[in-house]
Amino acid sequence: MATATSLTNGADMTWTPVNGQVLRAVFAPAGQSLLPTVIASNTALSAAGSPYYATGDIFVPSNTTLLAGPGVDILMPEAADIRVQGQLQL
Repeated sequence: MATATSLTNGADMTWTPVNGQVLRAVFAPAGQSLLPTVIASNTALSAAGSPYYATGDIFVPSNTTLLAGPGVDILMPEAADIRVQGQLQL
């Protein structure tokens, strides 16, 4: 059974793998809002939450809108894309 442990700044953890267990680490930048990889519902990004950080590609499916209002910055990895089948409003 998998368990999750969140660590805060300065926290550390010791882990010893047993029976082929795998450790997965997810790093989130501080002071930034993370965007999901799939925009599952209409989403409006505001300057108050900016900058927004994408960890990879972003997909906007049909019948869904991603709206980035004035003053919004979206930071993405160099090779990442925004794939839009719905609407992207900038």
